[in-house]
Amino acid sequence: MNFTFPNSIGVVRACVVASLLTGFALSTGCGDDEGTIEQVCGGHGERHGDHCHCDAGYVLSEDEQSCVAPDGEDGHGHEHEQDAGGGDSGHEHSEDSGHEGEFEFASSELSASTGMADDGSQFWVLEAIGGDVVLGMELYEAFGGPTSAGVVEIGEAETDYASCGTCLILKTGCEAHGDHFHCERSFMPRAEGQVHLDAIGGAAGEHLTGELLGVVFQEVNIGEGYETEPVQGGEVLQIEAWSFDVELAGLPLVEEECNGHGHLHGDTCHCDAGYVLDLTDSTQCIPE
Repeated sequence: MNFTFPNSIGVVRACVVASLLTGFALSTGCGDDEGTIEQVCGGHGERHGDHCHCDAGYVLSEDEQSCVAPDGEDGHGHEHEQDAGGGDSGHEHSEDSGHEGEFEFASSELSASTGMADDGSQFWVLEAIGGDVVLGMELYEAFGGPTSAGVVEIGEAETDYASCGTCLILKTGCEAHGDHFHCERSFMPRAEGQVHLDAIGGAAGEHLTGELLGVVFQEVNIGEGYETEPVQGGEVLQIEAWSFDVELAGLPLVEEECNGHGHLHGDTCHCDAGYVLDLTDSTQCIPE
């Protein structure tokens, strides 16, 4: 299912970054059949590839296609606990706290990559994991994101995943499920704070280096079209300072999903009328 994005790099947001950020990238709709997501995840979660990430207080159904109220156990046969715990983030969740508190984040895993979209614009993706918290930064040249060292003032555009060129996304209560995470809460910045970028490498082997200063994250819901809405009474977490310095991995040119004539289902395209699967590459559709 295709969505409308601010510009041509939408295919990167929609499909490629989702597969790059292990369990971190947000709802994309990639691989969904037309007409199957009238009420996404039962109205209590976000679509992530071929499964749901559920809101706090809901658990994944057995087929991972919906979010349901817990009945003593979560969707994987374990006792369901409201407190995600188990990490080193040093905070507790309050269901409707709505208050601001300083948030200490220490990452134990840090990775970053850079690549080119099919329109020739460049993007960078950083992921930091600390306990049950995942912090991500995505820089999109085509959305006005920086391509060289400097300071980014967090403004209104950065508060919405549909418009941000410098995207900061914090997730808490995360639990690893295979090659991805299921997280309880999502956060994006308020229009305050800064991202200091000391180095933005343009190729693999170079570095992405900088610091977040005074960034205030508010709990949000992110819709199918990436429109972002603050959660009423949700948590507010402030990171006074967090620095990063990571060597970039390289990514191939981002090409449009199924050559623009179908949708990926797993690793195989379902092709549009007039197109058939390329027998030499199941991720591509070619004319009949």
